[in-house]
Amino acid sequence: MAESIRLDKINSLIQQKVGEFILQEVEIPAECFVTVKKAETTSNIRFSKIYVSILPHEKRDEIFKLIIKNKKFIQNKLSKNIETRNTPKLQFILDIQEEKASSIDTLLDGISKN
Repeated sequence: MAESIRLDKINSLIQQKVGEFILQEVEIPAECFVTVKKAETTSNIRFSKIYVSILPHEKRDEIFKLIIKNKKFIQNKLSKNIETRNTPKLQFILDIQEEKASSIDTLLDGISKN
């Protein structure tokens, strides 16, 4: 139980810090929005999956590549800003749940109109 609470706190801190680093340090165009949706860290704190959402969808691939390009920099900055025995290795994952939900809504709207 205590381990779970500790891991939740670490996930929250990593999500917050990575979001700050992307906002402050990565040169994201002004018309784009990047949101760190979630961080999932392994119990040994060696790996962390970072789920990001990027708007607009048309620039998603370009901005995601920019984030990946800056991964080592973000990783280094994270190691200096969290106090854990290990700094987790970051893996960025594009979160497309909103896009899927939108397409499902569109399909359902089409069905209900018929």
